[in-house]
Amino acid sequence: MPFLRLQSDDVWRVDAHGSRGAIASNAALTKTQLRAIDATGRFSDDVQRAFDSDPQAISDVARVLLDAHFPDSMHEDILAAVGLSLDAPQTGKTRRSPNFRDDVLRAYEYRCALCNLDMRIGNRTIGLEAAHIKWFQFEGPDVVENGIALCCLHHKLFDIGAFTLGDERRVLVSEEAHGTDQFDHILLRHHGNRLNAPVRAEHHPSTQFVDWHRSQVFRGQARPL
Repeated sequence: MPFLRLQSDDVWRVDAHGSRGAIASNAALTKTQLRAIDATGRFSDDVQRAFDSDPQAISDVARVLLDAHFPDSMHEDILAAVGLSLDAPQTGKTRRSPNFRDDVLRAYEYRCALCNLDMRIGNRTIGLEAAHIKWFQFEGPDVVENGIALCCLHHKLFDIGAFTLGDERRVLVSEEAHGTDQFDHILLRHHGNRLNAPVRAEHHPSTQFVDWHRSQVFRGQARPL
């Protein structure tokens, strides 16, 4: 059971209600059995003491984990889910290309490749972002063929795997994504359509990066076309 194997790195321990010690990592317990004994995970005593003596370490560790494993668009939601707020400044973060955003937005003519949003205030582009196809955290490079210009909402939906790309930039919406009328309008109506192409052919989304997103990020199965 993967939940029990958390203990193998000495950071976590798993206890059962009323037990005097941790449940063995190799215990053959099903999910139903774990629920029946109210199994809960917590930090090991050593880790908990370290956090108690230095509360700032909690924020520092959380920042490292977020930066190492999740795109920026997901950080706020993850922190909210665990009730954590990070006020500490970001330090030691791997440097990204300062030109990536501008290069991607220019390639897609400053509009969302999915919904065509191209809002501006004066000369300032609003609500448009350069989404990595293969995440920067997993060695996705800052090159245009690994980027798509998306509005803020579609960027987040892409990063959480609500949709991905198929052959010829075909938009594929996950069967696990659902909602009411607004869901249909915001996302489902794009299912099966082709993502807008960048101006230059060499800037089209690279197959290797799209394959990574489809296998590592996309949730479940695509809806039938």
